[in-house]
Amino acid sequence: MSNPRSRTVRVTMDDVARAAGVSRATVSRVMTGNSSVSKETFERVNAAITALGYVPNAAAQSLAGRRHDTPMVGLLLRDPSSAYYGYFHSQMQRQSEDHGFQLVAAAPTVRGNLVDELSALERLVRLGVNGIFLATGSIRPSDVESLLDTVPMISVGRPELHDEITAISYDEETHGEIMATNVVNHGHQAVCVVNTPMEVSSSESHRAQAMIRSLKSAGVVVEVVEAAEAAQRMSTIQPVLKLLKDGRVTCVMFPADYRALQFVDYCTMAGLKIPEAVSVTGVDGIIPRWQNVGLATLRLPVEGVAARAAQVMGSRLENPRQPVTHETLVGTFMPGHTLATAHDFSGGVG
Repeated sequence: MSNPRSRTVRVTMDDVARAAGVSRATVSRVMTGNSSVSKETFERVNAAITALGYVPNAAAQSLAGRRHDTPMVGLLLRDPSSAYYGYFHSQMQRQSEDHGFQLVAAAPTVRGNLVDELSALERLVRLGVNGIFLATGSIRPSDVESLLDTVPMISVGRPELHDEITAISYDEETHGEIMATNVVNHGHQAVCVVNTPMEVSSSESHRAQAMIRSLKSAGVVVEVVEAAEAAQRMSTIQPVLKLLKDGRVTCVMFPADYRALQFVDYCTMAGLKIPEAVSVTGVDGIIPRWQNVGLATLRLPVEGVAARAAQVMGSRLENPRQPVTHETLVGTFMPGHTLATAHDFSGGVG
């Protein structure tokens, strides 16, 4: 009798590559009928496929087999309703047109707290796009590995740690250090950092962690508050207010402007003056309101990232075998009224 557990084991392209003694890319070329593969290699790979019972990913094969007269590139976009992603989308659209390919965007389906990014990726795959930009907060490398050999894929504007995915992103480590340095230079020695979980947003999480490390290395006492989903903002604001009431911090640092502006709005409604009651900082510099409020923030280099990502994608469409690279760009600190020197702090919340 066969072991029932053996039927649940999924044979991957990596398994076929190891059995045939070739690379994953070679297996992919055999499966898509690429004429550059020798007859001997073709037969060896197919023998391994037969022996292992490998079932190819139908979506990936469809993606690899379809082409367009004008290259079409998919953009997996986290939240087009937000000011940042809306502006980012417009920049990617303009740069894509300048580099001679069409851009089609797909956004994830949101059901309560569940953000279904994989369904959006599958929609792009079914369209038969020639390349994919990943501009989401939390999709995992394992979610896209089956497509790496069949389509150029570039992670844009988010930290990317996978060594097989090219990334054009923001230097979040440096951004966290820049914001922390400015807070320290204003004399703050007790600071609250709002930390976003990695599964919610990898970019915000990296920024917050960099702030924490930089502040601590400067001898600052750091209080960390875990950020809730945007719809549950009071779950974030209440513990911050408790720190202020107890006189334990003089500055609150947020990893994104929308979170900082929500806090500023609440303080305004509660009659708390900023920066007299507390200094506040963000990161983004895209949301128009940051200038009206005078928020101290960091302007992300959206235009530069979009331009570079489109340039690299254009090169990849012509030559898919180019080496994987990871590039980062640094933004600019934007001083504002919400960051004051610590000795101007009036002391706690009544």
